[in-house]
Amino acid sequence: MAVRIVDVRDLTAGLPRSYEVFVGRRIKFRVGRIVYLAFSRDETLMGFAFPKEEREAALETYPNKFLRPKPSRSRPSSIRSRRLNADALSS
Repeated sequence: MAVRIVDVRDLTAGLPRSYEVFVGRRIKFRVGRIVYLAFSRDETLMGFAFPKEEREAALETYPNKFLRPKPSRSRPSSIRSRRLNADALSS
């Protein structure tokens, strides 16, 4: 079963100061002004905060799970992921 936005909403509901916003028809989750999770318009890609020291290792180790951010949207501490099933997230 693929991870759905409703699953993410359930997970983030209990996080302090976390809230959901719609920006350019995209769903983003924030703490204050910092976006820590965002979905593409078609919900097939998910961008999220990730330790920049570990990004290269994740990209090399799991090339089927993680993608580089687009150069125009690249943040020093972000990474993109294809929409995954819940089992893939735990492995």
